[in-house]
Amino acid sequence: MSWRRLGRNCPICGGLRNDCRESLITNLIHCRHLLATPADYIYLRDDRLGFGMWQHKDSRQDFIDEKAEERRREKQYKYEAYQKELKEAQAQSLSVEERHNEISLVLEQLDLWSVHRDKLLKRFSVITEDVQECNRLIEEGGYKSVSQWQKLKVAVKDSLPGVKLGGQSLLVSGDGILCPIKNEKGLYIGWQVRLDKPNQGNKYLWLAGERKRANRPTSHLRSGELPIAIFAPNSKILIESKRNNTIGLAEGIAFKPQIAANRLGIPFIGASSGNFARSRQLLKQYLDFLGCDKTTEIVWFVDAGAITNLSVMGVYRRSIDLLRSWGYKLKIAWWKQIRKSDGDIDEIPTEKLETIEYISVEQFLQLARQEQSEDHFPPGKQSQQYGPAIEQEPDWTDYAAYMAAEEEEEKVNEAIANNDFCLWLKAKIRGLSNHFKGFATREVQETKIDKLPRVIKWHPGNPLPTPEVYIGEPSPRIIFPKGYRLEVQMGLKKAGWKIVWDSSPTGTGKSYDCGLLDIDKAGVSTAWYLDENHRNCSTPVVKQKYIDLEPRHEGQYLDRFGKLRLASTDEDKAKSVVQANCMNANLFALLKQQGWHAELTDTDAPNAICASCIHHVEKTSKNSNSARCSVFEGEGFGYRTQRISTLQEKYIRAHLTSLPEPDDEPGDRTDDDDRVNSFWDYSNNWAYIEEAGKSLTGIQSIEAKLSDFDRQMMTIATNYPDLFSQLKPLNILRTILEGSFPEGIGDRFGINHDELIKLLGKPPENIIDLLAAILETQPTGVIAEPTDIVDPNAIDKKWRNAAKTANRVSCREASHKSTQTLNTIYANWLEPLLKIWARLESGALRICFTHDGIKLKITTKNHRVTEILKAFGFTVLLDATLNKKVIKLSQRVTSPTRLQNRT
Repeated sequence: MSWRRLGRNCPICGGLRNDCRESLITNLIHCRHLLATPADYIYLRDDRLGFGMWQHKDSRQDFIDEKAEERRREKQYKYEAYQKELKEAQAQSLSVEERHNEISLVLEQLDLWSVHRDKLLKRFSVITEDVQECNRLIEEGGYKSVSQWQKLKVAVKDSLPGVKLGGQSLLVSGDGILCPIKNEKGLYIGWQVRLDKPNQGNKYLWLAGERKRANRPTSHLRSGELPIAIFAPNSKILIESKRNNTIGLAEGIAFKPQIAANRLGIPFIGASSGNFARSRQLLKQYLDFLGCDKTTEIVWFVDAGAITNLSVMGVYRRSIDLLRSWGYKLKIAWWKQIRKSDGDIDEIPTEKLETIEYISVEQFLQLARQEQSEDHFPPGKQSQQYGPAIEQEPDWTDYAAYMAAEEEEEKVNEAIANNDFCLWLKAKIRGLSNHFKGFATREVQETKIDKLPRVIKWHPGNPLPTPEVYIGEPSPRIIFPKGYRLEVQMGLKKAGWKIVWDSSPTGTGKSYDCGLLDIDKAGVSTAWYLDENHRNCSTPVVKQKYIDLEPRHEGQYLDRFGKLRLASTDEDKAKSVVQANCMNANLFALLKQQGWHAELTDTDAPNAICASCIHHVEKTSKNSNSARCSVFEGEGFGYRTQRISTLQEKYIRAHLTSLPEPDDEPGDRTDDDDRVNSFWDYSNNWAYIEEAGKSLTGIQSIEAKLSDFDRQMMTIATNYPDLFSQLKPLNILRTILEGSFPEGIGDRFGINHDELIKLLGKPPENIIDLLAAILETQPTGVIAEPTDIVDPNAIDKKWRNAAKTANRVSCREASHKSTQTLNTIYANWLEPLLKIWARLESGALRICFTHDGIKLKITTKNHRVTEILKAFGFTVLLDATLNKKVIKLSQRVTSPTRLQNRT
């Protein structure tokens, strides 16, 4: 017998049940009591029969110590193997002189297309309007145009990064501008490509050799560092001579530092993403070459918008610490570039250069802390207003009274609707005309003008209000006659409104009119119909006109009501009527559940999951580098093909969360940008959001068990022991997750947000460093890579089928291994908890009881939904019951004007 029945002697429930048992193999107690909180046992998970599995603390600690040591040894082994592989690759890489010769040979074979020259002239025009001088600077930079998989007339060494085996072509995934990087001696030491069409959001691409090559050449130098650039001024000095004894730092390795050097008349050093700490030897080499000593002032011209980006600030902080550890004087150039729209140093107008202040690092970091806090919490708002409100139900008595008052106000507004916008406008014109009856000096009489109308009864031919008129006033409600909905919407768009709320009653044709929109007449490039039920759209004209943007899925089946549903179980997949478009869709879902992104590894592929898929590994043909999933469709693949095809349509229906990321940074992008979706310019797009009250909820939750708590805390303790000491207040959470509640805290449902915040006390001061540490320690290598992959197009024809079969088996094994690994990784609970604790982000914390035991539940706002909504050029919210106060509070967008159709 492998089991021992415990009867009424169960240490978990204390005999409340009589079906408890103990495994003689694992020594685990299996108990079905749902609310048990034993002091000496730790809950693991439920077994197949629904029994909770409990382990004694003593044996649990032995197990944890053993596993921790095993992981440490495995991590050390992988690190040593990686270092060995890296050293071998670096030993075989070209020297600086060899790189210069080969890159020069490539540049001699390329030209600069007129379209690229025009773009560069526009960028360099901030220095001087002299076209000849701009052309000289372009030639000095060595910029050339390249096409996708650029062919070379003269072969170069294929050990040069970015050159295909044989040396006859470049490994460039799209057309763009080739940006070579020079060192202090004027030698080319590397290059990037500025892509015309960003690849998964990355505009700047480091070049490397084929992934399948052993010790493939990368852009790294023999020292293991990535190249950084250095530029000297050659143009007119625009800053006073007293600033010439300075050295500037800026992001980027091409246009930005070169333009800055020539605008300011000082030498500049540029690094991709501002990550100077990644190339410390080369940085010190440049500083010594420029004669930089303890008296030289180094000024960092930080990018606009960087101050509000936690990950960017983490990169900046490491470089700042490095420079200060060398004893250099460091200042930050500040022209109040809080938002990206404030412009980088190569974008701001010339007159603004003289307004630049040079502040200390401490002032800059303090500004960053203030701005990041204010960006998420309006002044005067307390955390409790943004915390428990997500979890608590509203007071229905107060809510009913509020709705009654709202209806009464609407009746009053309609009763005085004869004082509508037209009458107000006429009154204002009459009032203004009294001031202009000649140019003689006369005393101006103040004319009383009626207040702005809250309700406007619009008739065809009447003007529509502009948002400027209603600045500081509540937005108006516009009542229009039947059949004029599109005319009113287009009129409001033309008047300058960005968001409109159509609250017309059900049955008046709100959804039907979406299918009648003509984007040419509306003056937009793309129309979106966003609905949570987009797949089963109930309006025929919309379903016919708008093409559906499908997510990754493992098949779709028809439910008993004839609606398409995503298949999740084997039973659902067996009755699918739409074949799966991604064989690894479950892996993406597992990552999202645990709060991690798909990009867990540094890879040239779109993401680590796709990189391990057979439909990405096997290319379409011998002479093509295109993945099968990006060109064809079939059982288990084709998601990328579908997405690429659908995004080329003019009318698209989709779920709001399936949309591409908004392109809110038209400036430089680098391959360090960690984004899942490609970027999309929504500025000239029209969006309909069906049932906006549901779609704009914009919250996301993550749950963490005791095991998740221990594993993430252990990771921080192992990698950042100094920072870990700042997390001691979180020990109270571990005690609670073990089942020991402080006296007088909590109820039968758990512990609410206010109680938890009070227990945690004051948050750590170095919260930004902690968040950066979490980004550095996110689990990597959880997506298994297929082994022994063979390119079927590169071998004899008679062996191709065998190679394809072997490849598929290897990829299936990798996918199965990834699924097993993802089921065991810990949830990313610490990052959102720190942001809420430090009031960097609104949200709610809660300890709750579940059938899986005690869990920490963290609820935060989904800022991606907000950013997409704010990026649209024009948005129409379709919801008869939505409250515009909810829109403004939950999404932080300008208050919309309101439409109502009355027959």
